[in-house]
Amino acid sequence: MTTINSTPGTARPGAAPVETGEHPWCHRCGTDDFLIFEEYVPPRLPSGGGAILPASAGYSCSECGGFAGHTVPADWSPPHWFWYS
Repeated sequence: MTTINSTPGTARPGAAPVETGEHPWCHRCGTDDFLIFEEYVPPRLPSGGGAILPASAGYSCSECGGFAGHTVPADWSPPHWFWYS
């Protein structure tokens, strides 16, 4: 997945959408204190086999309204996120 920035000004200046593995944080506010996680997909095997697909997250910032989505480190998950069994 690539970095998605639907709100102008949420990307780093001069940064093109690239694959990342960084922890989610608001590029505009410079913190992760106001993030609302809207989507999280853990690392997974593709249905046809092959290499493990990286984890990804989509989130918005309740402070500035920015939105982003990108790959995240395999050992990361949103705070207080759990799966129902």
